[in-house]
Amino acid sequence: MSLFFKLYDKEISRFLIYSILIVWGMTTSVALLLKTDHLVVVKVDEYGTTVLTSSSGESLTIETENFINNFIHLFYNYSSENFDDHIDRSFAYLDTGIATKLADNLTKMSEKMKTQNITQQAFAHKIVKIKDDYFEVELTVKRMNGFDESGDTYKVYFELDRTNRTLENPYGLIISKLEEVYE
Repeated sequence: MSLFFKLYDKEISRFLIYSILIVWGMTTSVALLLKTDHLVVVKVDEYGTTVLTSSSGESLTIETENFINNFIHLFYNYSSENFDDHIDRSFAYLDTGIATKLADNLTKMSEKMKTQNITQQAFAHKIVKIKDDYFEVELTVKRMNGFDESGDTYKVYFELDRTNRTLENPYGLIISKLEEVYE
């Protein structure tokens, strides 16, 4: 009879261990599925380490300028080889309404880029904050189509809104209004 209780006791121990492991695994899986990821941006400079948030301050101003410069680099600098990639990556910086409005023209440009050897380079001369989250950028654009070269200078006006930080858009900003004024 004592042997029976020893075997029975081992089975209960195994059952309890397996049950605890299953409950732990299920709880952990559910917790991971419900967890929302968020991106944290840490700034390290000579003044120390700062976690950037959506609050205002000098760090946010620098971050806004970096956002605008990065968008200009993606959206206005391209060649026939990288046009689609640059435009796709720049869409992470645009509000969906603006992206939808631009999509048809950009699809036509993409088809044109596949048949011609076009390169465009844009240089932002200055970024001026007109009012809260509204900026003016003066651009000089140089286009090369084979041996033909042309250039324009114009202003681009950006209105920015806040959004969640993502890997595609780590700035936490999005362009809600985009206007190009040719001089």
